[in-house]
Order: sequence, then structure tokens, then C-alpha cells
Amino acid sequence: SRPMLTEIVAPEYWASAFAWAWLANFFFAAMFGAPVVGYLAEHVSGYRPTRLLVEQMPDELRESNRQALSSSIARCCTGYLILCLCFSSLLHFTYRHDANDEEDACHAE
Repeated sequence: SRPMLTEIVAPEYWASAFAWAWLANFFFAAMFGAPVVGYLAEHVSGYRPTRLLVEQMPDELRESNRQALSSSIARCCTGYLILCLCFSSLLHFTYRHDANDEEDACHAE
């Protein structure tokens, strides 16, 4: 996304544009990543909470919880990548116009 931002944003606004892009990416991941993985693990994948230490857990419980967590992480990553693909695909309709507007603005100066 950074190379595209440099083509559609005036150079004096690059730092702000990069900061907003970084914020959007990492803020939402930090705020919603772990809670969504935990919710999916417990309510969709069958994670069973326990107060036992990992060493004390029966092998069957440890393995089922491992599978629940790994499948929930995979679901979240896949969902995130699908959303990125959908939103990035929207650039097909706007990118050329935005790049041309930026180029016109640079030539006007």
C-alpha cells in the first residue's frame, strides 16, 4: 500500500498518510485480534477452558484445545486477508482517477 500512497498523496502528506495506514492496520489487529480468536476458539471450535497447567492437562484436552486455537487463528487470518482483498479490489475503480488528480496537482504547482 505504501507505493500506492506515494502516487496518490502529495509528498508533504506522506508521513500522515503512512501513519493513518499504520494505525488502521495495527490498531484493529491489536484491539480485536485476540478477543475474536478467543471467542471463535470457545464458541465455534470447541476450546475447553481449564485451570490446569499445560503439563497437567490430559493429552486429549491439550490436543483438542490446540486444534481449536490453531483453527481460530487460521479463520481470523483468512477472514482478514479476504477483507483486504475486497477492499484492495475497490482500488481498481478509484486508483487511476486519484493518481491522475495527484499528477495534475503536481503539474499545477
